[in-house]
Amino acid sequence: MALDLLEYNVRVNCVCPGHVDNEFFLAAKAIIAEPWREQEILASQPASIQKKIMERLAALRDNPVGRASMGRGFNGTPQELANAIVFLASDEASFINGECLVVDGGSSAGK
Repeated sequence: MALDLLEYNVRVNCVCPGHVDNEFFLAAKAIIAEPWREQEILASQPASIQKKIMERLAALRDNPVGRASMGRGFNGTPQELANAIVFLASDEASFINGECLVVDGGSSAGK
């Protein structure tokens, strides 16, 4: 696609995010860290995501590798992800085209 749109001066890039903190992810992490507060933490979340949190937690409880990855310290913020997107859309990235920018705090480095 990047080559197809080159003649129109349109750059095509993508961002590949790692874990990004959001209400869902932070609540799931808090419940894993403090399971005795599960009901309190769930009650503080929007009703629209409570069921999804419970489903994801059930899957993580059966998957120690997935559970361990939630607390590895590489979580980004929505703003950090937005910064990468703004950069790729800016004139500062005028010579970048057809690339995938991994924005994961280094969690995929060396893998």
